[in-house]
Amino acid sequence: MKNRKPECLFVALILLIAFACFFIMNNNRQANNAETTIVKSIPSNDESIRTYEIVEPKEKSIYLININPADQKVEQEVFNTTNLTRAIEKIYYLEYRSDEGYYGVRLYDAKETVQIGTEKQAIEPITTFIPYEEIKDGIIGIVLTTTNEETIEKVKDDPENAEKYLATTDTMQQQKIVIK
Repeated sequence: MKNRKPECLFVALILLIAFACFFIMNNNRQANNAETTIVKSIPSNDESIRTYEIVEPKEKSIYLININPADQKVEQEVFNTTNLTRAIEKIYYLEYRSDEGYYGVRLYDAKETVQIGTEKQAIEPITTFIPYEEIKDGIIGIVLTTTNEETIEKVKDDPENAEKYLATTDTMQQQKIVIK
């Protein structure tokens, strides 16, 4: 019996190490699943179209919201996928179109069976989407409304400091993607 104690302790230690390894690997797998919610920009040859790929995790929803950068207050939810939530992971595309006299944003799935969006047709003022170089905390860029083409060009050159180029009649809202 005395000879068995070290063997039992050894077996218990091996089981404990195996359990710890399983627990660590399982947590890493869950962390990697969380990383699939990353929003990534898809290159386009057309400057008037900007598209982002969003992976919607199982049983979660995508929200597109406008934020006033002056006070970081959530102003308005543009749209969400709460009524489309499924028990599977799904890929969506968020597309901004800005052209002369037209502005639109839509969210659609890869097969274009689901489509949510808003459109605005107006000649004055000009509404355009300007992306940030880097996506931080889900904020992908800004929607700028102005009557001045020069303001648009300045903001395109330096979107992170857009506020310093705005006139009092211009409006700017950050676009944020939230997955919850």
